[in-house]
This record gives sequence, structure tokens and C-alpha cells, in this order.
Amino acid sequence: MLRLAVEAAGGRPDQLSDAVLARVSAGPDEETAVVLMIEGDPPVDAAVRESLNRLDRELAGRDLRMYLVAGNSQLREYLATAGPKKLAVHPTMRAAVLASYADLSGPGLVTGSARAALTTPPEPLALTPRE
Repeated sequence: MLRLAVEAAGGRPDQLSDAVLARVSAGPDEETAVVLMIEGDPPVDAAVRESLNRLDRELAGRDLRMYLVAGNSQLREYLATAGPKKLAVHPTMRAAVLASYADLSGPGLVTGSARAALTTPPEPLALTPRE
């Protein structure tokens, strides 16, 4: 599982999906999920939502599942309406990680990797600042 964190208004939203996909490509091939924590205030336009929809489609094409995290209720509401497909947005990283494990087939076992996924902080993902 790849855990990333990004600032909602911290860069150009059109770079979001490209930055995540580049990070996915640089990682090990056994990843099955991307948990993306989005922080900050919701943007005024739909650019971040559009980028997330594109990212969701790209990840699905690679057989990867995407889980979104937003602690801020206004940001959760903004992200949940990311339209044509409603995206599930979790309030905490822990909730998203548990949801990703719940979606796996087979018995629900708490393994060492599951415990590590619950306690490891997300990796910061930097986007180029807006001009």
C-alpha cells in the first residue's frame, strides 16, 4: 500500500494525478492500493476533483484501488462530489487503511504489514507551486 499526503491548494491540481502516477511507477509492483491524504482548505474550482477522477481511472487501469483521506469536513464534502463516480472519502488515514484491507478477498487477518500500514505516516507529495 502506498500512502501519500498532498496539500489541496499547494500546487497546480493538474499535476496531482501525474505526480501520484509517477510515485506509483517508482515503487514496488506488489502495491494494490493508494491512500491519498489531502490536506488544507477546499479549492474554489473543480480542478482537484477532476484530477482525482482522472487519477482514479488511471489507477483502476493498473488494478490499483484509491482511497481518499480528508480530516476537514468541508474538504471531505468537496472531494465526495468528485463526480461521475462518487469517491469515498475517509476522515482519517486509519479509516482508509482499514477500508483498503476490508476490500481484500480472503480472511481478515491482522498481520505485521497491516499493523505497519496503520502506524506509518503518509509520504509527502509535493506539487509545483501555482504561478
